[in-house]
Amino acid sequence: MTGYLSDTGGTVWRLPTLLSWDVTHGLGEPSDCFEVSFLYAPDMADALYKACRFRAEYNGKTVFTGVVDEYELTADENGMTVSINGHVTPWGITDIRKKAMDAAPVFRVTSGDSQWKILREFCRFCGNTLPRFTRDGVLLLDGSQGDAYKVDLSTAVTAQTFRDTRSGVISEVLVKNRGASAVVENQVFKARGGCARRGMRHRVGERLHFVKHLLRRLD
Repeated sequence: MTGYLSDTGGTVWRLPTLLSWDVTHGLGEPSDCFEVSFLYAPDMADALYKACRFRAEYNGKTVFTGVVDEYELTADENGMTVSINGHVTPWGITDIRKKAMDAAPVFRVTSGDSQWKILREFCRFCGNTLPRFTRDGVLLLDGSQGDAYKVDLSTAVTAQTFRDTRSGVISEVLVKNRGASAVVENQVFKARGGCARRGMRHRVGERLHFVKHLLRRLD
């Protein structure tokens, strides 16, 4: 894989041969991220200081574009190395693929929410989908799932990792409206011992099936 750095003026620097790289694509939190390392040379100081974007190529195709969060210089018995890490950027969107979404009777934005969280919750609430980026910066809002890869006994596997995360799953929602209340439960999650309750007020235009829809998406 080949890495490139760029600054706000459009100047691009090609990085030396990468010693290691770690690129993560996903739908959850934290957002997509990257980390690369390479040997340091004195003439890189200016580029490292000015760089604000990172792009990675593999076999001539862009596989990741992101914001540079930080870089780190390390000097030890192996010499001087640089480590750069960061996250995916929504500001370099090259195109948007979308579909028609239902109108939202009520959609609230909490003060301090990130733009990505607002977009994600709107798509989940109104379109029963989650937004995601392609490798070349296309924002997908159409519910497409991408390519499928099959791993079987004929596949050469060098390592396996299994993760079962419960972060973000809601077990129970209490809906109140002028003295009346209703509870919607995620029975499957509660049966596993899950306990993450939420409360909300039911106002004109809101319907209980939206809460049930939210629970299904988070299950």
